Amino acid sequence: MVYQAINMIFLVANYFVIFIYYALIAWVILSWVTLIFNKHFAFNNILNDIINPLLKPFKWARIGMIDLSPIVLIYAISFLLNYILPMTRVFILGFI
Repeated sequence: MVYQAINMIFLVANYFVIFIYYALIAWVILSWVTLIFNKHFAFNNILNDIINPLLKPFKWARIGMIDLSPIVLIYAISFLLNYILPMTRVFILGFI
C-alpha cells in the first residue's frame, strides 16, 4: 500500500515537471510570436505567471542581449526528470 502511494506521488511529480517543460516551450514560442507579429495573447499572461518565477534563478545566463535562461531551465528540468526524480524514488523505495 505504501509502495503504491509513493509511486503515485512520484508519478504526479513527474507529470508536473513535464507540464512545466511544455509550458516553458509554449512560453518561448509565444514570446517569439509576440515579437514578430506585434500581437499580445491572453494566454501569455498565464504562462508568464508560471514561468517567470522559475526563470529568475537562471537570469545570470546572458550573452550580450541574448537571454539563455530558458535553455538553462530546460537542461535543469531534463536533469530533474532523468536523474533526480528516478534516483530519489529508488532511494525511498529501497527503505520500504
